[in-house]
Order: sequence, then C-alpha cells, then structure tokens
Amino acid sequence: MEVMDAIQKRRSIRKFIRKAVKRKDLLKMLNAARMAPSGGNSQPWHFIVVQNTKTINKMVNIISKKINDLPKMLKGLVGSSRTKAYFLAYQFTRSSLFFGEAPITIAVLVKYFDYPYVKYFTRKGLDLFEANKYFGFVEMQSAAAAIENLLLTSHALGYGACWMNIPFIAKDELKRILGVRSPWDLIALVPIGVPDTAYLPKKLKRKKVEQIVSFL
Repeated sequence: MEVMDAIQKRRSIRKFIRKAVKRKDLLKMLNAARMAPSGGNSQPWHFIVVQNTKTINKMVNIISKKINDLPKMLKGLVGSSRTKAYFLAYQFTRSSLFFGEAPITIAVLVKYFDYPYVKYFTRKGLDLFEANKYFGFVEMQSAAAAIENLLLTSHALGYGACWMNIPFIAKDELKRILGVRSPWDLIALVPIGVPDTAYLPKKLKRKKVEQIVSFL
C-alpha cells in the first residue's frame, strides 16, 4: 500500500472479529515501529505484545474496578458533581475497555534518558518537567513516531488498531500486571486485530491545510 493511501484511509478501530493476527504480520508491524526516527538514535522504546487471554482479562478487570470507583474518587473535588462523575465513568467504559476484544494488545514503554542539558536547566531553577518541556520531550516524541509506524503498517496489512492513551486511572496497576519497572514507563496501549466491518468508524472531518499552516 502506498504511504499516502495508508495515511488517508487509516482509522481508529475499536471493534474486532475473533481472528488471530498472523505472527509474520505482527513482526512486520514491530519492525516498522523500530525503524521510526528518534532523538539521537536513542530508540527509547520497548513493546510488550500481550496475547495471553488471562493477562488481558486482568487488565480489563482492574480498569473496570477503577472506573467503578471513579465517582467515589472524585467526590468533593471542585467541578466534579455526582452527575459529571458518572458521565466520566460511562465515557471511560467506552474508551478504555474495548481492547479486551482484540486478539493482541501492544503495551508501549518509554525510557527517559538523563541528558546533561536537562540537568543544566534543572540547576538553573526549572523543574524536571519544565526542563524536558523546553527540549520538546524527546523520548515521548520518539515513541510517538514508533506508534504511528505501528498504526500505519497494521492498516496496510489489513488489520485495525487504535492508539490508546493508557487508561491512566489504572496505570500503576497495569504496570504491575505487565511487569514494567523503572527506568521504563508505560505510555500507551495499541490493540490490534481484524476490524469488524459492521462497526467501521466514519471518516472524520479534518481541518484544511490553510487552517493549520503558516508560511514565513
């Protein structure tokens, strides 16, 4: 598939049929991910292919529990009425649990490097977040490029995938289930499978080039 064709036709898929992802295709996706550009060729990523049903069910269950606890967690916080808390729980249920239907889910990890120039700016008074922000979150940008390669290749091979910001309310528990330890951090889940054509998403409206580009 041509690159531009893959870019224009790719969609975020949240419904899958019960069909396995071929190992040779999975390896092509992962190989495409590793070929992404990264700051200083640091390649600060690692991919955990979760295909064990028991592990996936554990992940789904712990997220479900956290979602059910959400109204209680938000009780008393400014701007978090009971109605809003239950609405958020409903939204999280829709957006955080569908990966349980996919045959595989790839957990994307990133490792943050101790760059000397970041240290320099922390000594100048910036906290670590602001120092990394100043330099563009190099590791996060690098991992994001790898994820995009993963998505485009899965589409080109006839599969569907979705880039999930990990269900953050259960991040610590998910890291324990997956065995993620420092210096690695969990930043995304990417479920992959054969799309259920009865639930293909509509083409989303995109901003025009003129709306997003400035020429100097």
